[in-house]
Amino acid sequence: MSGECILIIDDSQEMASHLGEQLLPAFGFRTIQATNGQTGLQIIREQKPDLVMLDLNLPRMTGLDVLQALTAEALDVPVILMTGYGSEKSAIDAFRLGIKDYLVKPFTVEEVLEIIDRALLETRLRHDKERLIVQLRRAEADTRRQLSELNLFLSAGKELLMLKQADAILQYCLSMALRLTNAEMSAIWLPDPETDKLLAYMHGDEVQRRPEFDLPANAMLIGGVYQTGLPFHDAVFSGEGLQLLPGLMARAALLVPLTLRQKVVGVLGVTNKIAPQAFSEREQLMLASLADYTAIALHNAALGQAYESGPANRPLDMFDTQTVMTVSHDLRAPLNSIVGFVDMLSQTTPLNEQQELFLRHIADSAERMMRLVDSLLDLARLDSGLPEARQLCNLTAILADVTMDLRGKALANEIQLVVDTGPDLRPVEGNAARLTQAISNLVDNALKFSPAGGTVRITLTCEGKTMQVRVSDQGRGIDEQYLPHIFDRFFRIENDPNVGGFGLGLTLARSITEAHGGRVTVESRVGQGSTFVMHLPAYMGSELLPSARSASARSASA
Repeated sequence: MSGECILIIDDSQEMASHLGEQLLPAFGFRTIQATNGQTGLQIIREQKPDLVMLDLNLPRMTGLDVLQALTAEALDVPVILMTGYGSEKSAIDAFRLGIKDYLVKPFTVEEVLEIIDRALLETRLRHDKERLIVQLRRAEADTRRQLSELNLFLSAGKELLMLKQADAILQYCLSMALRLTNAEMSAIWLPDPETDKLLAYMHGDEVQRRPEFDLPANAMLIGGVYQTGLPFHDAVFSGEGLQLLPGLMARAALLVPLTLRQKVVGVLGVTNKIAPQAFSEREQLMLASLADYTAIALHNAALGQAYESGPANRPLDMFDTQTVMTVSHDLRAPLNSIVGFVDMLSQTTPLNEQQELFLRHIADSAERMMRLVDSLLDLARLDSGLPEARQLCNLTAILADVTMDLRGKALANEIQLVVDTGPDLRPVEGNAARLTQAISNLVDNALKFSPAGGTVRITLTCEGKTMQVRVSDQGRGIDEQYLPHIFDRFFRIENDPNVGGFGLGLTLARSITEAHGGRVTVESRVGQGSTFVMHLPAYMGSELLPSARSASARSASA
């Protein structure tokens, strides 16, 4: 039993005592007793029991009178009617008034428990559904919070790695440290190249140099983090709290090293001096990642590197892939909970229109978040250089799969999807699933920006030792100022009227192509559409794939 509250309305003290004090409590139920209908109605109004066991023959106000009052006041509570032999006609009248079942006195323990279980089934299902909805909302809120943190964290990394001045980097780092951890104060200590001291900088309207908080590189807690490369995480809510260094006290502190190529180059810290609030492990992970980006940004600023010089020096290729994979993996737990709760709710009692709409909204949100997590994981795997199975891949067959998958979207948007293949096509050596993903992203992007009645054309040709996949659309084109950034993570053209997407599709297409030794280029003019071209190294063995050779010079249209 699950501890439901049962109201017993019976003028027989012996019967009420037997049910309410002996039988039902023995099986885990809570009970309330009333000796007349008026008192019972008042209890129902005020305490809303899970079930009412109602005697038919009550003085002044009969059981049927109580049922009529419940109906008139729209009090929704399951009722079991208790009658004596010969009262079956009254039981029929009671069913018309909405009772769940009836018991004929005298009754056995088994009869009571069986009828109670049947009567409470709907109530239990309703309670389960309400509890699941609450859990769903909590899981969705938690997922949205984590997703917001992840997006903020990724944006911070991107912004830091694009800054070129040390003061701007320090100011952004200290400000973002407060946002990521909800801390009261942030500070950073960097080594002085001319002494053995760590120089202190703190957050303010501008980054503030604080000589009074400078310290030897081997001193106290901050020096310990600098020397060992191990984070410090503690909270003391009694007395004055923690002493980080003379004149710097805190109730809670989190210190992480700035690490560059396995060498500690500084310490980043946040503290709470007033609020009795400790820092979490998740906040430690985010702050450590921010510290790593800051170390890279300061190193790049010091060297005056040109970020546009090639893939190896692009700031966005320096993302801490292990952190992205870890945070993205953490997001899967609440997402899986949401999907599970939705499935469970849909399998219980029928839902009304509003509940179905609510569930569809949650399921759509979970699916959208899962796509983002999958894209982030894909990028992290590509950035980390994890090996993937490779074989000779027939691009003609891959194009056929891509167009088949996207044919429905093309038809729904009234767009013609055309494939042209040239002669003497060669295979490429690579991962077929990844190549399919890259081409699909390019075609999906073309469909997204194509007008109804337009055409998206995919052309496959062999140019010398290079296989080229060209995806052309008749959309509004891309302004020249945006072309250098079109492959950046999370890049979206300002005031873009198209809905959907995270700004990762083109980034993935480029990363996959580069992982195969190729490159992606784009040609576009405003008002004339865009053409994206994948350039992939052709396999130059002596034999062409039969399916590639026979597929030359044919065209297919969706």
